Amino acid sequence: VLDLNDLAHVLSVGMTGSGKSTLLRMMLGTLTLNTSPDALRLIIVDPKAEDFLQFKRLPHCEVFAGRQDVTRAIAYARAILAERQDTEGRFNGPRVVLFLDELSQVQEPNAIRQLNDLMAVGRSKRVNVILATQYPTKDVIGKVDLSNVGVRFVGQVATGTAAATAAGRGETGAHLLPGKGAFLRIEGADVTRLQAYWLDDDGTESLVQQAVTRWGKQAAVPVYQYDAGAISAPYYPVQQRALSGGTSGTGTVQAVQTVRSVPVTQVASWPIPERPLTATEVVAVRRMHANGASKNKILDVVYGGKTPKRFAWVSEALNEGGAA
Repeated sequence: VLDLNDLAHVLSVGMTGSGKSTLLRMMLGTLTLNTSPDALRLIIVDPKAEDFLQFKRLPHCEVFAGRQDVTRAIAYARAILAERQDTEGRFNGPRVVLFLDELSQVQEPNAIRQLNDLMAVGRSKRVNVILATQYPTKDVIGKVDLSNVGVRFVGQVATGTAAATAAGRGETGAHLLPGKGAFLRIEGADVTRLQAYWLDDDGTESLVQQAVTRWGKQAAVPVYQYDAGAISAPYYPVQQRALSGGTSGTGTVQAVQTVRSVPVTQVASWPIPERPLTATEVVAVRRMHANGASKNKILDVVYGGKTPKRFAWVSEALNEGGAA
């Protein structure tokens, strides 16, 4: 059982044939089946747009990104964290989970920095990361800070060196696993052997349908219209309700007592280059300002700092000194 209240982040590693995708499908399926969309928002990154495509229609799924939008999806999650960091006290809104199927696809230095920010401070603001890779090398795994990973699931890998890199410790014997769903769960000093269920496409579809049926899928209302339309970012408004506590089941997330929906007020491509704001960015900037963000804060988020040109562009967007 995984409880994201008790652990920060999760890493799953396994070569082709290890059963990694099956394990992750079961993880996502049980998580969404046991947790209301009021309490859980998903950002799913599936570079192949294949293994986890069925989860796109879940009412929990706020972003589904393919290979070309890995960087933008990470930026989207980082923007949510930045917004929550500006909230005083303990954040008590819906949990956000960034699910990233293939860590090797994260290449941009800025995306790696943003991912490390999420890994470092996300837990306290109810932002969790589930990472997966079939390439347990130092070049892939070593580019992110895994010190806050609470659980590692390590399946079949090719060599003892790969096993040690994946597990973060030696002598686990992960390279001797037979594959086909055989995993080691590594949590602190504990190493537990487990067998993941086999979950084919039909089984995945059935699991997704159960979650859709349980929570109800409402009409999608986009949070933003992106300049590039490759990211699908539906937002499913669900009637707010007081939850009576946690639910049980594999992969459960304990529900908070009173859940409120918190809209994202930033655009996934920020910080942007030295240029005026697009129409989409103007709308987002005005929404940030209406929600109480200062002009200096907006400049830091949108451009990464203040210059006279940037100040003028933001002022125009806010109808202060010119037309947007």
